[in-house]
Amino acid sequence: MTELTCDICRDLIPLVVDGVASEESEAAVKEHVAVCAECRDMYQNELERGIASLREKTADEKVLRRVRIRLAWQGMLLTFAALAVTTLTVRTVFLLWMLPAVGAASYVLMRRYSLAVPVLAGAAVLVWDRSLLSGVVMGGLLCMGIVIAALLIFAFGKEKQHDL
Repeated sequence: MTELTCDICRDLIPLVVDGVASEESEAAVKEHVAVCAECRDMYQNELERGIASLREKTADEKVLRRVRIRLAWQGMLLTFAALAVTTLTVRTVFLLWMLPAVGAASYVLMRRYSLAVPVLAGAAVLVWDRSLLSGVVMGGLLCMGIVIAALLIFAFGKEKQHDL
């Protein structure tokens, strides 16, 4: 195996720690680190720094997950409040455009959890009014709003990537 200079080894150490170096480079660095005290210290420091940053990432991911769950619950509560206000105060004719708007708002607020809104709203109407047709219509209108919002976000979200 070719012997590395300290400069080359120091250049390769971050790549080895990140796991992106080739097997041959990794073996050469480990061989050099076994005989060179300065490079061994740098290698140990990089390993410790990598482990610390991994712990920070894991902690950050846990916090983000809790925030996402909290936002999903808040979005669901806001959606059902809007749904209740809309259903109780608006005449039947206006529900044709209000329910898709509530469905779209639920998608914007909750993304993947928004699919629970039509199911739960349809079930609530079924229990409350005992009308299967009303529950299916309400769920369908909410789904229509969710689909429209998803398509608009998909269509206009593509432009952000091209603005570079």
